Amino acid sequence: MVYDVAVIGSGPGGYVAALHGAQMGARVCCIEMKDIGGTCLNRGCIPSKYFIVSVGRLIRAKRLKEMGVTVQGNLDWRKMIEGKDKVVSIQAKGIESLFKSWGVHLVKGKASFTEKTKLLVENEGKEPQEIKAQKTIIASGSSPSSIPGVVCDGKVILNSDQIFDMKELPSSVLIIGAGAIGCEFACLFANLGCRVTLVEMMPQPLPLEDEEISQTFIRELKKRQVILYIGTKVASLAINNGRAYARLGREEEVSADIAIVAAGRKKNFKGLGLERIGLSDIQVNERMETGVEGIYAVGDIVGKKMLAHVASREGIVAMENALGHNVNMDYRFVPSATFTDPEVASVGMTEKQARKEHEEVKVGKFPFRALSKSHVLDDIAGEVKIISGGRDGKILGAHIIGPNATELIHELSMAMALGARLQDLTGMIHAHPTLSEAFTEAASAAQGLAIHLPKRK
Repeated sequence: MVYDVAVIGSGPGGYVAALHGAQMGARVCCIEMKDIGGTCLNRGCIPSKYFIVSVGRLIRAKRLKEMGVTVQGNLDWRKMIEGKDKVVSIQAKGIESLFKSWGVHLVKGKASFTEKTKLLVENEGKEPQEIKAQKTIIASGSSPSSIPGVVCDGKVILNSDQIFDMKELPSSVLIIGAGAIGCEFACLFANLGCRVTLVEMMPQPLPLEDEEISQTFIRELKKRQVILYIGTKVASLAINNGRAYARLGREEEVSADIAIVAAGRKKNFKGLGLERIGLSDIQVNERMETGVEGIYAVGDIVGKKMLAHVASREGIVAMENALGHNVNMDYRFVPSATFTDPEVASVGMTEKQARKEHEEVKVGKFPFRALSKSHVLDDIAGEVKIISGGRDGKILGAHIIGPNATELIHELSMAMALGARLQDLTGMIHAHPTLSEAFTEAASAAQGLAIHLPKRK
């Protein structure tokens, strides 16, 4: 059989693309060399959030005593691993079930191009299989990057994939890289009672976030006794007597039971046989087309925004175009969500970017501690920050640090997509008491009219 579309990879870009193609009536196969669901489900988004949610509940349970509720809570690391594995298994089986329901043919093995319309799938212990397809979508994802000269042994020096295989909880952790992954694990291990050292070569943790939000996050890290080095390079990282030792700059040395290398991710090109179809690298246009007709690419292999939800949308766009439609990918209103403690989320421009590109920029901020609901939740750290600019006063960016930030951000993402202005938010009625009341107040604050803030001096 000749497939209409073959999809390489079953992560959030690949499996969504495959299912969408089948829903459109196409003959689709999805080729996966390792785990259904890819990195996101097996070694990334879902396992880490299971840990974060579990530990977050434990921390909040301990604080319930102040609210008149006494709860006994203890940590069982091995039980957490078992719970994580159960959730991952359920989700993986769910994807396989969806494939069967919609008629997507799942092929296990490693795919490589032999021709533009032919793929060779090799699976250890089985005969190689040839797959013929008129179009192909590459969704092979990415892998953890390392530091030159450093080998992650999975025991003392770990990458972000290997954390979920730890059998015991360490007493101290060194984390190299304070992007989303590094900061999430820093908060997780700090909440577990570990001594955490976090090292970042950029001037701030969460380098892509608004500077003011990052400064608030630094304050929260200090509350959790996380030792933070910013603007600092790791000169060397080695194992000595079963511990990890890192030299920072020329002189300072830090050590910990384990080191986690969270220094970004690299594209999974190796073994795809791209050279056989005339591709030395993967660059795509707004239709997710590569430089070779009929070959598309989505997700981390593209490298535009290495986020699971972006990969899923790219997968749908690629499949639509592969099947003869005309759809463009739009990155303007993609929300970013970081599951730290407190959570951080954003969409659109930072204040610095807005002031560089627009005149008449207005900024409104509202702290969660001024909301009744935050006090009810006993979660008052953080704020909402809304940025508008230009003559029409449209919202250019929104930034949240605080409770449920990763859920709340979508209202502002939708508002921006619809071209909302400050007055559109100030005129919207939010239910009371809720956290989203902060949106109206932040938008009002940009005009000096927030009800629950003191008058500006």
